[in-house]
Amino acid sequence: MQPILKKKDIRKLSKSLNITPDQFKTKYVDKDEDGDNILNQLPCPFLNDNKCTQYDSRPVDCESYPHLHKKDFVFRLIGVVNNYSICPIVFNVYDALKNRLKSEFIGFQKELMNSGTISTEQIAELDRENFAVSRKVHTGSKVGRPAG
Repeated sequence: MQPILKKKDIRKLSKSLNITPDQFKTKYVDKDEDGDNILNQLPCPFLNDNKCTQYDSRPVDCESYPHLHKKDFVFRLIGVVNNYSICPIVFNVYDALKNRLKSEFIGFQKELMNSGTISTEQIAELDRENFAVSRKVHTGSKVGRPAG
């Protein structure tokens, strides 16, 4: 997933780099399959030590990245996660979501236990199963239900 560069973005970046818009396009821009202007390098040529060197002039798509507010975000999620180790914004958003979901899940577990809907033993069993699934995802190994 790459930012789409509008004319305004190209003007702003080229001005910041002290080059003409045509020079910017020649050096940094390609067209995607829809004919939109995109950067011709991955990761972004303006990232240095995971920091944007053109932060004040960054494209509109970069300003709103990872586009949580846009329709069908869930269908683009894998592309966002693939940028986790490259883009500091993705890392920060992912980390905040992970912490929030963990906190909400723990609260949900407590509500279930307090209401008598589920026992402490059932919660422990779910935690073991979730750990096994998580391990499978991270290692690619096959995991079944715990014996016993």
